[in-house]
Amino acid sequence: MALALINVIQKGFVIGTTIVLQSEIGVAGKGTQLLVSVAKELDVDEVLLPYFSEKAIDCERFKKEKIKVRFLRYAPPQYPQFWGSFMKNLSALDLWLCCGQEGKKIIEKGTYLYDQIAI
Repeated sequence: MALALINVIQKGFVIGTTIVLQSEIGVAGKGTQLLVSVAKELDVDEVLLPYFSEKAIDCERFKKEKIKVRFLRYAPPQYPQFWGSFMKNLSALDLWLCCGQEGKKIIEKGTYLYDQIAI
């Protein structure tokens, strides 16, 4: 069900990124090591993680594998909804239903990327 919803949103916002399931690549593990293993299996040189994970992962494991770690912070801007005052933090589906493909620009407007910082 969740994957079907992701596919609807991906198609609605015209996002061309290929989705790869962990079960399709046969990688197992936990925590940072799982993330590093997935990155290595997909032969990537950069990963993008949610900002709140910065304190929970061991970035040194990525550095050892020459994989750059970047973090994403999202501050959702207001967009026109079909009813009353704006309700923030609903979902990408709400954004797509209210704004269609223009919702992708709204997502981009509220997206901030940054490299690992010392903590």
